[in-house]
Amino acid sequence: MMRPVAVGEQGRPPVPLLVGILGVLCISGLALVPDPLIAVLPLGALVAVLVAASVQARAVLVVFGGLAVLQSSQGFGATKLAYFLGVAVAFGAALTNVRKPAHTESYAHSKPLFRASVVLFSLLLLSFVVARVHGTTTVSWLRDAAPYLLAVCVPAFAIDVSTRMSRRRLLWVLVVGGVISGTSFTFEFASRHALATPAITRFALPSLLFPGALFAYAISASFQRPRSWRRWMLIAAAVLALVVLSGTRSALTFIAAPIAILFASRLSFFARTLRFFAFVAVVALIGLVGIHYVSRLGISTTALTQRFSSLPAVLSHPVSDQSYVERRSQQELALQAYHSSPLLGVGPGHLFPYTDLSGNTVFVFTIDTPLSFLAKFGLVGLAALAAWAYFVLMFLRRIRTPGPELGPARFALIGYFAIVAGYTLLNSPFEDKGFAFGLLLLIALSLRERIDAGSKSTRPAEPRELR
Repeated sequence: MMRPVAVGEQGRPPVPLLVGILGVLCISGLALVPDPLIAVLPLGALVAVLVAASVQARAVLVVFGGLAVLQSSQGFGATKLAYFLGVAVAFGAALTNVRKPAHTESYAHSKPLFRASVVLFSLLLLSFVVARVHGTTTVSWLRDAAPYLLAVCVPAFAIDVSTRMSRRRLLWVLVVGGVISGTSFTFEFASRHALATPAITRFALPSLLFPGALFAYAISASFQRPRSWRRWMLIAAAVLALVVLSGTRSALTFIAAPIAILFASRLSFFARTLRFFAFVAVVALIGLVGIHYVSRLGISTTALTQRFSSLPAVLSHPVSDQSYVERRSQQELALQAYHSSPLLGVGPGHLFPYTDLSGNTVFVFTIDTPLSFLAKFGLVGLAALAAWAYFVLMFLRRIRTPGPELGPARFALIGYFAIVAGYTLLNSPFEDKGFAFGLLLLIALSLRERIDAGSKSTRPAEPRELR
Protein backbone atom coordinates (compact mmCIF):
# COMPACT_ATOMS: atom_id res chain seq x y z
CA MET A 1 0.00 0.00 0.00
CA MET A 2 1.43 3.37 -1.05
CA ARG A 3 1.96 6.05 1.57
CA PRO A 4 -0.11 9.19 0.89
CA VAL A 5 2.00 12.16 -0.10
CA ALA A 6 1.31 15.46 1.67
CA VAL A 7 0.60 18.61 -0.27
CA GLY A 8 3.85 20.24 -1.38
CA GLU A 9 5.92 17.15 -0.46
CA GLN A 10 5.92 15.55 -3.88
CA GLY A 11 9.01 16.37 -5.92
CA ARG A 12 10.79 18.20 -3.08
CA PRO A 13 14.28 16.84 -2.26
CA PRO A 14 15.04 16.14 1.42
CA VAL A 15 17.01 18.77 3.32
CA PRO A 16 20.00 16.48 4.16
CA LEU A 17 20.44 15.77 0.45
CA LEU A 18 20.52 19.51 -0.32
CA VAL A 19 23.05 20.12 2.47
CA GLY A 20 25.22 17.29 1.15
CA ILE A 21 25.12 18.70 -2.38
CA LEU A 22 26.06 22.14 -1.05
CA GLY A 23 29.08 20.71 0.77
CA VAL A 24 30.30 18.67 -2.19
CA LEU A 25 29.99 21.63 -4.55
CA CYS A 26 31.85 23.94 -2.17
CA ILE A 27 34.74 21.51 -1.54
CA SER A 28 35.01 20.54 -5.21
CA GLY A 29 34.95 24.16 -6.34
CA LEU A 30 37.67 25.22 -3.91
CA ALA A 31 39.81 22.22 -4.89
CA LEU A 32 39.52 22.61 -8.66
CA VAL A 33 39.26 26.38 -9.20
CA PRO A 34 42.06 28.67 -7.95
CA ASP A 35 39.80 31.76 -7.68
CA PRO A 36 37.58 31.42 -4.55
CA LEU A 37 34.95 33.79 -5.98
CA ILE A 38 34.45 31.62 -9.06
CA ALA A 39 34.60 28.46 -6.94
CA VAL A 40 31.58 29.41 -4.85
CA LEU A 41 29.41 30.43 -7.82
CA PRO A 42 27.78 26.96 -8.09
CA LEU A 43 27.23 27.06 -4.34
CA GLY A 44 25.58 30.47 -4.63
CA ALA A 45 23.36 29.24 -7.44
CA LEU A 46 22.16 26.28 -5.37
CA VAL A 47 21.57 28.50 -2.35
CA ALA A 48 19.47 30.78 -4.55
CA VAL A 49 17.39 27.77 -5.65
CA LEU A 50 16.94 26.71 -2.01
CA VAL A 51 15.89 30.23 -1.00
CA ALA A 52 13.42 30.43 -3.87
CA ALA A 53 11.90 27.04 -2.99
CA SER A 54 11.76 27.12 0.83
CA VAL A 55 10.06 29.73 3.02
CA GLN A 56 12.15 28.62 6.02
CA ALA A 57 15.32 29.29 4.03
CA ARG A 58 13.99 32.73 3.12
CA ALA A 59 13.27 33.55 6.76
CA VAL A 60 16.71 32.39 7.88
CA LEU A 61 18.45 34.31 5.11
CA VAL A 62 16.59 37.59 5.60
CA VAL A 63 16.64 37.74 9.42
CA PHE A 64 19.68 35.79 10.60
CA GLY A 65 21.69 36.53 7.47
CA GLY A 66 20.99 40.22 8.09
CA LEU A 67 22.10 39.93 11.73
CA ALA A 68 25.39 38.37 10.59
CA VAL A 69 26.14 40.59 7.58
CA LEU A 70 24.74 44.04 8.45
CA GLN A 71 26.57 44.48 11.75
CA SER A 72 28.94 46.99 10.15
CA SER A 73 27.64 50.26 8.71
CA GLN A 74 30.84 51.07 6.85
CA GLY A 75 31.67 49.58 3.48
CA PHE A 76 29.67 47.57 1.00
CA GLY A 77 31.76 44.52 0.17
CA ALA A 78 31.12 41.20 -1.50
CA THR A 79 29.42 39.73 1.59
CA LYS A 80 26.78 42.46 1.77
CA LEU A 81 26.32 42.31 -2.00
CA ALA A 82 25.71 38.55 -1.80
CA TYR A 83 23.23 39.09 1.04
CA PHE A 84 21.18 41.65 -0.85
CA LEU A 85 21.21 39.49 -3.96
CA GLY A 86 19.81 36.69 -1.80
CA VAL A 87 17.20 39.09 -0.38
CA ALA A 88 16.24 40.02 -3.95
CA VAL A 89 15.74 36.33 -4.83
CA ALA A 90 13.74 35.79 -1.63
CA PHE A 91 11.64 38.89 -2.31
CA GLY A 92 10.84 37.70 -5.84
CA ALA A 93 9.78 34.28 -4.53
CA ALA A 94 7.66 35.86 -1.78
CA LEU A 95 6.04 38.29 -4.19
CA THR A 96 4.93 35.48 -6.50
CA ASN A 97 3.12 33.84 -3.57
CA VAL A 98 1.26 36.95 -2.42
CA ARG A 99 -1.75 36.63 -4.75
CA LYS A 100 -2.13 32.85 -4.53
CA PRO A 101 -5.55 31.60 -3.33
CA ALA A 102 -4.25 30.59 0.09
CA HIS A 103 -2.88 34.08 0.64
CA THR A 104 -5.91 36.09 -0.48
CA GLU A 105 -7.17 36.93 3.02
CA SER A 106 -3.73 37.93 4.26
CA TYR A 107 -3.22 40.08 1.18
CA ALA A 108 -6.58 41.79 1.71
CA HIS A 109 -5.64 42.73 5.28
CA SER A 110 -2.17 43.90 4.18
CA LYS A 111 -3.17 46.15 1.28
CA PRO A 112 -2.44 49.34 3.27
CA LEU A 113 1.05 48.03 3.96
CA PHE A 114 1.70 47.52 0.25
CA ARG A 115 0.58 51.09 -0.40
CA ALA A 116 3.01 52.22 2.32
CA SER A 117 5.80 50.26 0.60
CA VAL A 118 4.98 51.87 -2.75
CA VAL A 119 5.24 55.31 -1.15
CA LEU A 120 8.57 54.46 0.49
CA PHE A 121 9.99 52.87 -2.67
CA SER A 122 8.99 55.88 -4.77
CA LEU A 123 10.77 58.12 -2.27
CA LEU A 124 13.91 55.98 -2.55
CA LEU A 125 13.88 56.19 -6.35
CA LEU A 126 13.64 59.97 -6.14
CA SER A 127 16.37 60.06 -3.49
CA PHE A 128 18.73 58.17 -5.79
CA VAL A 129 18.47 60.94 -8.40
CA VAL A 130 18.90 63.58 -5.68
CA ALA A 131 21.96 61.81 -4.25
CA ARG A 132 23.59 61.54 -7.66
CA VAL A 133 22.99 65.25 -8.29
CA HIS A 134 24.78 66.04 -5.01
CA GLY A 135 27.76 63.90 -6.04
CA THR A 136 27.02 60.80 -3.93
CA THR A 137 28.23 57.53 -5.46
CA THR A 138 25.83 54.67 -6.15
CA VAL A 139 27.57 52.44 -3.59
CA SER A 140 27.28 55.12 -0.89
CA TRP A 141 23.60 55.64 -1.68
CA LEU A 142 22.90 51.89 -1.57
CA ARG A 143 24.81 51.47 1.69
CA ASP A 144 22.70 54.17 3.39
CA ALA A 145 19.39 53.28 1.69
CA ALA A 146 19.64 49.54 2.52
CA PRO A 147 17.53 49.72 5.74
CA TYR A 148 14.78 51.55 3.83
CA LEU A 149 14.85 48.90 1.09
CA LEU A 150 14.41 46.21 3.74
CA ALA A 151 11.37 48.10 5.07
CA VAL A 152 9.92 48.16 1.52
CA CYS A 153 10.09 44.34 1.40
CA VAL A 154 8.35 43.81 4.76
CA PRO A 155 4.71 43.26 3.55
CA ALA A 156 5.62 40.60 0.96
CA PHE A 157 7.89 38.73 3.37
CA ALA A 158 5.31 38.96 6.18
CA ILE A 159 2.55 37.39 4.07
CA ASP A 160 4.94 34.76 2.76
CA VAL A 161 6.14 33.51 6.16
CA SER A 162 2.76 33.91 7.89
CA THR A 163 1.01 31.52 5.52
CA ARG A 164 3.76 28.87 5.42
CA MET A 165 5.33 28.95 8.88
CA SER A 166 3.64 28.07 12.15
CA ARG A 167 3.18 30.57 14.93
CA ARG A 168 5.65 28.64 17.10
CA ARG A 169 8.42 28.89 14.50
CA LEU A 170 7.79 32.58 13.98
CA LEU A 171 8.03 33.13 17.74
CA TRP A 172 11.35 31.28 17.86
CA VAL A 173 12.74 33.54 15.13
CA LEU A 174 11.54 36.62 17.04
CA VAL A 175 12.93 35.46 20.40
CA VAL A 176 16.30 34.23 19.14
CA GLY A 177 16.82 37.16 16.77
CA GLY A 178 15.75 39.74 19.35
CA VAL A 179 18.03 38.34 22.04
CA ILE A 180 21.05 38.12 19.69
CA SER A 181 20.58 41.65 18.39
CA GLY A 182 19.87 43.09 21.84
CA THR A 183 22.91 41.42 23.39
CA SER A 184 25.15 42.73 20.61
CA PHE A 185 23.70 46.21 21.12
CA THR A 186 24.38 46.07 24.87
CA PHE A 187 28.02 45.01 24.40
CA GLU A 188 28.65 47.56 21.65
CA PHE A 189 27.00 50.54 23.37
CA ALA A 190 28.49 49.82 26.80
CA SER A 191 31.97 49.49 25.28
CA ARG A 192 31.63 52.66 23.18
CA HIS A 193 30.60 54.73 26.23
CA ALA A 194 33.32 53.25 28.46
CA LEU A 195 30.83 51.47 30.71
CA ALA A 196 32.46 48.09 30.12
CA THR A 197 35.41 46.37 28.49
CA PRO A 198 33.95 43.12 27.10
CA ALA A 199 36.15 40.74 25.14
CA ILE A 200 33.70 40.89 22.20
CA THR A 201 32.12 44.27 21.51
CA ARG A 202 30.02 43.30 18.47
CA PHE A 203 29.19 39.83 17.17
CA ALA A 204 25.92 40.55 15.31
CA LEU A 205 23.80 43.48 14.16
CA PRO A 206 23.39 45.78 17.20
CA SER A 207 19.83 47.02 17.30
CA LEU A 208 17.54 48.57 19.88
CA LEU A 209 14.29 48.18 17.92
CA PHE A 210 14.59 44.44 17.20
CA PRO A 211 14.60 43.55 20.92
CA GLY A 212 11.94 46.26 21.21
CA ALA A 213 9.68 44.11 19.03
CA LEU A 214 10.33 41.10 21.26
CA PHE A 215 9.62 43.22 24.34
CA ALA A 216 6.34 44.49 22.88
CA TYR A 217 5.19 40.94 22.07
CA ALA A 218 6.19 39.61 25.49
CA ILE A 219 4.32 42.44 27.23
CA SER A 220 1.24 41.87 25.08
CA ALA A 221 1.34 38.10 25.70
CA SER A 222 1.69 38.64 29.44
CA PHE A 223 -1.47 40.78 29.35
CA GLN A 224 -3.45 38.56 26.95
CA ARG A 225 -2.39 34.96 27.72
CA PRO A 226 -4.12 33.71 30.89
CA ARG A 227 -2.03 30.52 31.11
CA SER A 228 1.47 31.65 30.13
CA TRP A 229 1.43 35.28 31.23
CA ARG A 230 4.08 34.73 33.95
CA ARG A 231 6.57 33.27 31.47
CA TRP A 232 6.10 36.11 28.99
CA MET A 233 6.31 38.70 31.76
CA LEU A 234 9.65 37.24 32.79
CA ILE A 235 10.87 37.40 29.17
CA ALA A 236 9.75 41.03 28.88
CA ALA A 237 11.52 41.98 32.10
CA ALA A 238 14.70 40.18 30.99
CA VAL A 239 14.73 41.99 27.62
CA LEU A 240 14.22 45.34 29.34
CA ALA A 241 17.05 44.57 31.77
CA LEU A 242 19.28 43.61 28.83
CA VAL A 243 18.91 46.96 27.05
CA VAL A 244 19.14 48.91 30.31
CA LEU A 245 22.51 47.23 30.97
CA SER A 246 23.84 48.94 27.85
CA GLY A 247 23.46 52.30 29.60
CA THR A 248 21.45 53.88 26.78
CA ARG A 249 18.75 56.27 27.90
CA SER A 250 16.84 55.37 24.72
CA ALA A 251 15.76 52.25 26.61
CA LEU A 252 13.25 54.49 28.40
CA THR A 253 11.19 54.46 25.18
CA PHE A 254 10.28 50.85 26.02
CA ILE A 255 8.00 52.18 28.76
CA ALA A 256 5.59 53.35 26.04
CA ALA A 257 4.80 49.76 25.01
CA PRO A 258 3.01 48.51 28.17
CA ILE A 259 1.11 51.79 28.48
CA ALA A 260 -0.15 51.64 24.88
CA ILE A 261 -1.02 47.93 25.14
CA LEU A 262 -2.87 48.41 28.43
CA PHE A 263 -5.10 51.08 26.90
CA ALA A 264 -5.68 49.04 23.73
CA SER A 265 -6.32 45.63 25.32
CA ARG A 266 -9.75 44.33 26.28
CA LEU A 267 -8.86 43.21 29.77
CA SER A 268 -10.73 44.64 32.73
CA PHE A 269 -9.21 47.63 34.46
CA PHE A 270 -8.45 45.53 37.55
CA ALA A 271 -6.68 42.81 35.55
CA ARG A 272 -4.66 45.36 33.56
CA THR A 273 -3.60 47.21 36.70
CA LEU A 274 -2.69 43.97 38.50
CA ARG A 275 -0.49 42.70 35.68
CA PHE A 276 1.13 46.07 35.13
CA PHE A 277 2.22 46.25 38.78
CA ALA A 278 3.32 42.61 38.57
CA PHE A 279 5.52 43.56 35.63
CA VAL A 280 7.01 46.47 37.59
CA ALA A 281 7.71 44.13 40.50
CA VAL A 282 9.45 41.59 38.25
CA VAL A 283 11.59 44.32 36.66
CA ALA A 284 12.56 45.62 40.11
CA LEU A 285 13.43 42.09 41.29
CA ILE A 286 15.61 41.42 38.24
CA GLY A 287 17.30 44.79 38.75
CA LEU A 288 18.05 44.12 42.42
CA VAL A 289 19.41 40.64 41.72
CA GLY A 290 21.24 41.60 38.56
CA ILE A 291 23.05 44.57 40.11
CA HIS A 292 25.16 42.11 42.13
CA TYR A 293 26.20 40.11 39.06
CA VAL A 294 26.52 42.83 36.43
CA SER A 295 30.12 43.61 37.45
CA ARG A 296 31.10 40.07 36.45
CA LEU A 297 30.21 40.98 32.87
CA GLY A 298 32.77 43.78 32.96
CA ILE A 299 30.15 46.55 33.30
CA SER A 300 30.78 49.32 35.80
CA THR A 301 27.75 49.56 38.08
CA THR A 302 28.78 53.07 39.18
CA ALA A 303 28.93 54.40 35.63
CA LEU A 304 25.71 52.58 34.74
CA THR A 305 23.68 54.04 37.60
CA GLN A 306 25.17 57.47 36.94
CA ARG A 307 23.89 57.36 33.35
CA PHE A 308 20.29 57.21 34.58
CA SER A 309 20.56 59.08 37.89
CA SER A 310 21.97 62.10 36.04
CA LEU A 311 18.90 62.33 33.80
CA PRO A 312 17.14 65.08 35.86
CA ALA A 313 20.34 67.17 35.80
CA VAL A 314 20.65 66.64 32.04
CA LEU A 315 17.07 67.82 31.51
CA SER A 316 17.66 70.97 33.55
CA HIS A 317 21.21 71.69 32.24
CA PRO A 318 21.60 69.74 28.97
CA VAL A 319 24.88 71.41 27.95
CA SER A 320 26.61 69.60 30.82
CA ASP A 321 25.99 66.21 29.21
CA GLN A 322 28.48 64.89 26.66
CA SER A 323 25.84 62.92 24.74
CA TYR A 324 23.67 66.01 24.40
CA VAL A 325 26.59 68.09 23.12
CA GLU A 326 27.36 65.47 20.46
CA ARG A 327 23.71 65.25 19.43
CA ARG A 328 23.49 69.05 19.24
CA SER A 329 26.49 69.29 16.92
CA GLN A 330 25.07 66.54 14.67
CA GLN A 331 21.72 68.30 14.70
CA GLU A 332 23.39 71.44 13.38
CA LEU A 333 24.97 69.40 10.56
CA ALA A 334 21.53 68.05 9.64
CA LEU A 335 20.03 71.55 9.64
CA GLN A 336 22.82 72.84 7.39
CA ALA A 337 22.17 70.02 4.91
CA TYR A 338 18.42 70.67 5.05
CA HIS A 339 18.80 74.42 4.43
CA SER A 340 20.99 73.69 1.41
CA SER A 341 18.16 71.65 -0.17
CA PRO A 342 14.92 71.97 1.84
CA LEU A 343 12.54 70.43 -0.70
CA LEU A 344 14.32 67.19 -1.64
CA GLY A 345 17.18 66.97 0.87
CA VAL A 346 20.70 65.86 0.02
CA GLY A 347 19.86 62.16 -0.43
CA PRO A 348 21.05 59.02 1.40
CA GLY A 349 24.80 58.43 1.40
CA HIS A 350 25.66 62.09 1.89
CA LEU A 351 28.82 62.48 3.99
CA PHE A 352 28.52 64.84 6.95
CA PRO A 353 31.80 66.40 8.25
CA TYR A 354 31.43 65.61 11.95
CA THR A 355 33.93 66.89 14.53
CA ASP A 356 33.89 64.90 17.77
CA LEU A 357 34.71 66.18 21.24
CA SER A 358 38.36 65.23 20.76
CA GLY A 359 38.64 67.60 17.81
CA ASN A 360 38.90 64.87 15.16
CA THR A 361 36.91 65.48 11.98
CA VAL A 362 35.41 62.41 10.30
CA PHE A 363 32.99 62.06 7.40
CA VAL A 364 29.95 59.93 8.27
CA PHE A 365 26.62 59.28 6.55
CA THR A 366 24.75 58.30 9.74
CA ILE A 367 24.20 61.04 12.31
CA ASP A 368 22.60 60.62 15.72
CA THR A 369 19.66 63.02 15.41
CA PRO A 370 15.97 62.76 14.45
CA LEU A 371 16.60 65.43 11.80
CA SER A 372 18.72 63.04 9.72
CA PHE A 373 15.62 61.94 7.79
CA LEU A 374 14.68 65.54 7.03
CA ALA A 375 18.24 66.33 5.92
CA LYS A 376 18.36 63.37 3.54
CA PHE A 377 14.83 63.47 2.11
CA GLY A 378 13.62 67.03 2.67
CA LEU A 379 10.00 68.16 2.91
CA VAL A 380 8.98 65.70 0.20
CA GLY A 381 10.35 62.90 2.35
CA LEU A 382 8.47 64.24 5.36
CA ALA A 383 5.21 64.12 3.36
CA ALA A 384 6.03 60.57 2.22
CA LEU A 385 6.72 59.57 5.83
CA ALA A 386 3.31 60.95 6.87
CA ALA A 387 1.65 58.92 4.08
CA TRP A 388 3.58 55.81 5.17
CA ALA A 389 2.42 56.29 8.78
CA TYR A 390 -1.18 56.80 7.61
CA PHE A 391 -1.24 53.50 5.70
CA VAL A 392 0.33 51.68 8.66
CA LEU A 393 -2.42 53.05 10.92
CA MET A 394 -4.99 51.80 8.42
CA PHE A 395 -3.48 48.32 8.70
CA LEU A 396 -3.61 48.49 12.51
CA ARG A 397 -7.28 49.43 12.33
CA ARG A 398 -8.01 46.49 10.03
CA ILE A 399 -6.43 43.89 12.28
CA ARG A 400 -8.30 45.31 15.28
CA THR A 401 -11.74 44.80 13.69
CA PRO A 402 -14.13 42.57 15.68
CA GLY A 403 -13.87 38.92 14.80
CA PRO A 404 -12.69 35.62 16.24
CA GLU A 405 -10.54 35.59 19.35
CA LEU A 406 -7.01 36.52 18.29
CA GLY A 407 -3.62 36.34 19.94
CA PRO A 408 -1.39 39.08 21.34
CA ALA A 409 0.45 40.01 18.11
CA ARG A 410 -1.95 42.78 17.06
CA PHE A 411 -1.59 44.51 20.43
CA ALA A 412 2.17 43.91 20.25
CA LEU A 413 2.20 45.92 17.02
CA ILE A 414 0.51 48.80 18.82
CA GLY A 415 3.09 48.64 21.60
CA TYR A 416 5.91 48.38 19.06
CA PHE A 417 4.80 51.50 17.23
CA ALA A 418 4.56 53.29 20.57
CA ILE A 419 8.25 52.46 21.10
CA VAL A 420 9.04 53.57 17.55
CA ALA A 421 7.18 56.85 18.10
CA GLY A 422 9.28 57.57 21.17
CA TYR A 423 12.47 56.53 19.36
CA THR A 424 11.61 58.93 16.51
CA LEU A 425 12.14 61.82 18.92
CA LEU A 426 15.77 60.66 19.27
CA ASN A 427 16.68 59.22 15.89
CA SER A 428 15.26 57.95 12.61
CA PRO A 429 13.85 54.43 13.20
CA PHE A 430 14.55 53.39 9.60
CA GLU A 431 18.29 53.79 10.23
CA ASP A 432 18.09 51.00 12.80
CA LYS A 433 18.26 47.93 10.54
CA GLY A 434 16.58 45.82 13.21
CA PHE A 435 13.41 47.92 12.82
CA ALA A 436 12.47 46.14 9.57
CA PHE A 437 13.12 42.69 11.09
CA GLY A 438 10.97 43.38 14.15
CA LEU A 439 8.18 44.86 12.06
CA LEU A 440 8.25 41.91 9.65
CA LEU A 441 7.91 39.30 12.40
CA LEU A 442 5.16 41.12 14.33
CA ILE A 443 3.10 41.61 11.16
CA ALA A 444 3.63 37.97 10.22
CA LEU A 445 2.54 36.85 13.70
CA SER A 446 -0.60 39.01 13.57
CA LEU A 447 -1.54 37.52 10.19
CA ARG A 448 -0.71 33.99 11.37
CA GLU A 449 -2.91 34.37 14.44
CA ARG A 450 -5.79 35.60 12.28
CA ILE A 451 -5.37 32.61 9.97
CA ASP A 452 -5.32 30.20 12.94
CA ALA A 453 -8.38 31.85 14.49
CA GLY A 454 -10.25 31.64 11.18
CA SER A 455 -9.46 27.95 10.74
CA LYS A 456 -10.73 27.21 14.26
CA SER A 457 -13.99 29.07 13.66
CA THR A 458 -14.68 27.22 10.39
CA ARG A 459 -13.78 23.78 11.75
CA PRO A 460 -16.92 21.58 12.05
CA ALA A 461 -17.86 20.67 15.58
CA GLU A 462 -17.39 17.06 16.65
CA PRO A 463 -20.70 15.17 17.09
CA ARG A 464 -21.68 14.41 20.63
CA GLU A 465 -22.30 10.86 21.75
CA LEU A 466 -25.89 10.03 22.58
CA ARG A 467 -26.45 8.95 26.13
